[in-house]
Amino acid sequence: MFSPHVWFGFIGCGWSIVSLASAFSKSGIGFIVCRSLLGALESGLTPGVVAYLQYWYTRSEVGFRMTLFFAAIPIGGIIGSPLAGALANIKVGSFLPFQSIFLFEGIITLIICIAAFFIIQDYPDKATFFTPEEHELINRRLRIDQGVASESKVTRKETIKYMLDWKVWVFAQIYFGISNAYSIISLFAPTMIRGLGYSGSASTYLSILPSIGGMFSIAIVLALLNKVKYTYLIFIFCSISIIAFSLAAFASGKIIRLVYIAFVGIGTIPSIAILISWMSVNQGGIYKGIISSAIVVSYASISGAVSPYFFVDEFGPKYIGGNAYAIGFLALSMLLSGFMHFYFDRVNKHRDSNPVDLSHLNEAEQRMMNNDHPNFRFRL
Repeated sequence: MFSPHVWFGFIGCGWSIVSLASAFSKSGIGFIVCRSLLGALESGLTPGVVAYLQYWYTRSEVGFRMTLFFAAIPIGGIIGSPLAGALANIKVGSFLPFQSIFLFEGIITLIICIAAFFIIQDYPDKATFFTPEEHELINRRLRIDQGVASESKVTRKETIKYMLDWKVWVFAQIYFGISNAYSIISLFAPTMIRGLGYSGSASTYLSILPSIGGMFSIAIVLALLNKVKYTYLIFIFCSISIIAFSLAAFASGKIIRLVYIAFVGIGTIPSIAILISWMSVNQGGIYKGIISSAIVVSYASISGAVSPYFFVDEFGPKYIGGNAYAIGFLALSMLLSGFMHFYFDRVNKHRDSNPVDLSHLNEAEQRMMNNDHPNFRFRL
């Protein structure tokens, strides 16, 4: 319904305007309404980017680019707190510190998103910076891989069908466990670190350690993609997170526990990029990828509504319940990832051994089959 430059420009400018409104909000109800709108607008970014990358790149290329995009998570964690602190210290009339943050971040984002509206190219076959020969080459390789985005058609029947695909909901549950772990370490790292005996200000600065660790592991994932199976990468990094959560809760000595809190970031942050990439390359079509990513991201965001109850003062300083909650869902994510690996491998072997003649269907009809097409092979 919306071209990419309109979609990203709309949600970005909308977010900026609501952020500015938050700065001028005078009541609790008004602030809650603004915060709800911010969340609604933010929820459109990741599914949009997941779809947009598939417009331009083949299945073998998407994972690397998507991991680069998710590198924004640790980068944001590293610079976000210092930036917010600097903005809060800028005195603007009678504004409280948090109002100054909303004001300046709203202005900065608005400028960037207005520029993005005019800069973003919607589809490779319509991009103005390619030569005719480059257009032909790009369209040919994308059509062979998964079709051209500008030719994708949207119907209500297809949308409902994609929403009812059980594989999408398994991916959503896998991502729930990973997203839950990230929510805990991103929101409650200062709380966990303060429970080790550090002051409030020291805890805030030390809370960037998981993001630094996540940046390091993102670089490792970039080197391993297309060389190591997605499932194996999920096993490796989720295992790191599980071990780190366990030792952060039960180890003795605040330094060693602080180190393991940092290791949670090493395991959790790259798992986000790995899972979203794995999910997106296994949908078999661009529009199905959009629907699937929206379901997966939206469902996983529910985790943020539960975890705060485990990190209140009465459960400190070790927050064993919160750590156990994270470990349990990470373990479930690993179990379901193993199941999907087994299922995809079995389907691939069956399709290899049982070729099907679809010559009676035209190209558009075959595209509509997405990952049910007999020639489609799932990535493990």
